[in-house]
Amino acid sequence: MSEYGVLDEGARDGVMKEQYDVVPLNDGLLIAGADGLIRFVNDRFEELFGYDQGVLEGAGVFDLLHPDDQHIAANSVGQAFGSGRLPSKTPMRIRRGDGAWLDSEISIRVVLEGPDAPFIVATVREVDLRWRSVYDALAEDAEIDVVLRRSAAAFHDGLYGMVGAIVLPVDDGLAVFPAGGLPSEFIASLSDDGPGTPWGRAARSRAEVVDDDLSFLDDVAAGIAGDLGLGRCFVYPITDPSGRLPCCLVGFLARPEFTALLGWFIRHRALTPISLALLARHRREQLVFAATRDPLTGLDNRSPFFARLREELARSVLAEGNDGSAPAVGVLLLDLDGFKQVNDELGHSVGDDLLVEVAARLRSVLRPEDLVARLGGDEFGVVCGGSPSRARLAEIAERLLQAVGAPMDLGGQVAQVGVSIGVAQGRRMSDRELLELADGAMYAAKRAGKNQVRMAGEPVDAPGTPVAVDRREA
Repeated sequence: MSEYGVLDEGARDGVMKEQYDVVPLNDGLLIAGADGLIRFVNDRFEELFGYDQGVLEGAGVFDLLHPDDQHIAANSVGQAFGSGRLPSKTPMRIRRGDGAWLDSEISIRVVLEGPDAPFIVATVREVDLRWRSVYDALAEDAEIDVVLRRSAAAFHDGLYGMVGAIVLPVDDGLAVFPAGGLPSEFIASLSDDGPGTPWGRAARSRAEVVDDDLSFLDDVAAGIAGDLGLGRCFVYPITDPSGRLPCCLVGFLARPEFTALLGWFIRHRALTPISLALLARHRREQLVFAATRDPLTGLDNRSPFFARLREELARSVLAEGNDGSAPAVGVLLLDLDGFKQVNDELGHSVGDDLLVEVAARLRSVLRPEDLVARLGGDEFGVVCGGSPSRARLAEIAERLLQAVGAPMDLGGQVAQVGVSIGVAQGRRMSDRELLELADGAMYAAKRAGKNQVRMAGEPVDAPGTPVAVDRREA
């Protein structure tokens, strides 16, 4: 028997012409009869799946398939016999010579005419290759957006004619990385982070969601789903190492029998690289947090404080008018009064809790455009955005004074501290110079009796009326 088994010369030439000319070098080729017995496999197929030459000749093709995939193969071959070709590539797990399963993609053509017809011609490709660019991006420490875009492309290839997306929570909603083939109107519907969406439910439950009710789609998206023949939504959540709302892989299926196979594909192919991308993002965020945030209170530390102050001073210079006028920049320095006594009498643990509570109160009082930072120990700083007037600065300082001075219940221990606040306004000066003015005002407040507000430039015995400081007049 030749390597083509019972195929006669004409059928062999037809297969050669139709298949070998278009089979990529990395693809395996398998030919089987209508009885399901293998007649021929090429060298690449034997190499890919680890079989010795000639071992598979006469074997049953279904014996090579994973038991869970055999019914899909039977349905697919039935469709191919009806139309001559499968509507799309089909995912299958194929048994290697060593007994392991290799996730593969199969394209099937049925030859219905000619000698020895009908027979099946299948090209087979290992799908792991599709994730190579994703792992390359991870090795290059690329941003998560790059990794997810590549993952979405590989995920789409794994959907085999279905459509899907990777949905990633961000600060102001959801970022959607479409996995190919999705119109923009459909993508827009995936940006809804409402609790009624399948990905919203999956995020809350941290569990897979299968939903045959697509009523969560808006009218436009529902029409697109109908045109594509989509009837089932499958969502697989991937937990972020930080414990935040997970990333979700969303697939829309036209063939419900692919649900289990899609879940297997996600768990065994997509899960690892996307989890690694989320882990890399988490580690980068931890490094950024360590460099820019105070670990105890979660406030910004000195680095972003000074960066913001320099930014506001530069913005003031750019806004300077032809007459030399420019908006003044406002900064406040705060130093707690009585904090050492709390530490000494109630312990450092309570002292830490007090600093955390102070930070929360400062945040609650300040405006969104203001930046508050812990500068060290029990000292805090505020850069006021929007160049507020001196009257507005005085109002902000008074609110901070009242908020910090109120009694605190710290795990059953009641503590109370005061705060001395120095306020300065300036323009056309360095950040250090402006802070020196605020620092001097803060120590003036302490010398005047503590737990009060002082504006830079006012006399120590003055009633506290804020006075703007202009570097040109200093």
